[in-house]
Amino acid sequence: MDRTPLQNDTQRLIDSIELSIGRKIKTPRDFTFLRECIFARLRVYLSESTIKRVWGYFPEGNPRSSTLNILASFIGYASFEEFCNTPRGHSNEIPSSYILGRHLSVDEDLTEGSRVLLTWQPGRECEILLIGPRRFRVMRSVNTRLKPGDTFSLAFIIEGEPLYLDNLIQGDAMPTNYSCGRISGIRFQLL
Repeated sequence: MDRTPLQNDTQRLIDSIELSIGRKIKTPRDFTFLRECIFARLRVYLSESTIKRVWGYFPEGNPRSSTLNILASFIGYASFEEFCNTPRGHSNEIPSSYILGRHLSVDEDLTEGSRVLLTWQPGRECEILLIGPRRFRVMRSVNTRLKPGDTFSLAFIIEGEPLYLDNLIQGDAMPTNYSCGRISGIRFQLL
């Protein structure tokens, strides 16, 4: 059975999204995970049943163009049409894009003594304190490898994106780099 161009492009979009999050979407739990990733990155709510229809988990109906536009924007395209017009060999590459989400510049938005609560999936949280120029100390943590007393450098916090820590010092261990929220991104709250 031949597929229509829309079905082919929709399948390419599905494949690109799964590549971008590093996992196949097959089970109800996967659809919940993807819904949370979309909300964390775009601040747009797509229902699990809508996502399931796109993935063919529910066989009835074609996805709306607005749904396809949201899914294309999740991986950095302006629209589903832009995604479809991308040469086939390049659709699995995530394009560069402007930071549209809520973000903090450590130098501009925080002062020494500022506290920030970071959260990411699954159920991780970490309270950090700015102790000097771009330097933080972990004050409290839950379900993460970061422990109270650890220190690290950080310039930006971008909601819905991974958080990259530089010069992480944990006890007597050698300084290293570390990332948090690589799949669904992080959320932050000023305390």
